[in-house]
Amino acid sequence: MNDPKESLLDLTRRATNRLRIVNVLSERSSRQRYSRMMAEVADKAGGNDHNLPIRFVIFNYPRTGSNLLCSLLNQHPEILCHHEIFNPERIYYAKDFKDYFPELSNASRQDFIRGKVGSITIGDRNRFPEKLFLFVWQHAFEAKAVGFN
Repeated sequence: MNDPKESLLDLTRRATNRLRIVNVLSERSSRQRYSRMMAEVADKAGGNDHNLPIRFVIFNYPRTGSNLLCSLLNQHPEILCHHEIFNPERIYYAKDFKDYFPELSNASRQDFIRGKVGSITIGDRNRFPEKLFLFVWQHAFEAKAVGFN
């Protein structure tokens, strides 16, 4: 006769194994998707990772001087550091970032940072955050390092 505790334990083991398999598959899918996106960026940058700029992210607590750090990094001619691109209300690109896009010459800086104009709107960013990452990484221009706060 089957013990009810044993059959419950067996069901739990099977469910746990299924969950592990789903997690492994989704993790693998995410890695593959990320690898494809980065390969796409590399292709657009010239075909290999050596042409890509160094990428960095500044993680911080509020009121710790991270915007000052971004501003100081932007003073260097080979570094492009965007301010808070994942701010809930706005997309704070680097101060002169809009100037690199001739099609935005008539747009106000406020509309640009509010995500109303440009290649990435706030709605796009919220639905597809990886699209904003690709946009930032692809548009390093002459900078040897690009990142954000």
